[in-house]
Amino acid sequence: MAGVPCPSCKNPISLTLGFIIENPTSQCPHCGVVMKFKEDKELFDEYRQVMKDIEYIKKQHKGVTFGNQK
Repeated sequence: MAGVPCPSCKNPISLTLGFIIENPTSQCPHCGVVMKFKEDKELFDEYRQVMKDIEYIKKQHKGVTFGNQK
C-alpha cells in the first residue's frame, strides 16, 4: 500500500491505514500540521488481527510457488 499524501500540504508522507492505527495522532514532517484520527478500538483490533492472520498464512506458504513461474 503506497499511502496518501498529507491532507494539508499534499507532500508525500506515505500515510497508510496501518500507520494511522499505530499512530492515531501524528504530525506532518513537512508542514507540521497535527493529524488526529478518530480511534475505533473495535475496528483497530480487527485490523490488527487480520494483519496477524495474513502473516501467519504467508509463513505457512513460504517457498510455495503457484502456476508456471520461471
